[in-house]
Amino acid sequence: MADWLQELGKHRGNPRPKESETELLKHLEQLSGKTIQSRQDITDYVNGLSKQAQEKRTRFQYLKNVLLGALLIIAVLQYYFIDVQLQILSQATITVFVPVKEEPQPARRI
Repeated sequence: MADWLQELGKHRGNPRPKESETELLKHLEQLSGKTIQSRQDITDYVNGLSKQAQEKRTRFQYLKNVLLGALLIIAVLQYYFIDVQLQILSQATITVFVPVKEEPQPARRI
């Protein structure tokens, strides 16, 4: 049983076979669509990806902040209007009688 556990431990730590550097380089060239000849080429490619991700994240963050700001303004306005309506409804009613002089109606001509 102990031998089996030791064997299992050896295989578990490294499940994938190692690939050669040339295979990895070919795969990276395939994914990037560029010919890689130096470390600087890899660095430039990774920096480009990083810059694109940062721009995308910045645009998303800007849109998210604008949307949240608009929703906050709508919520504040809604609260304000509901508060005003409740204040209007809670006011006591006052009945006022206004005396009106009755004017004689003009005679109708036929």
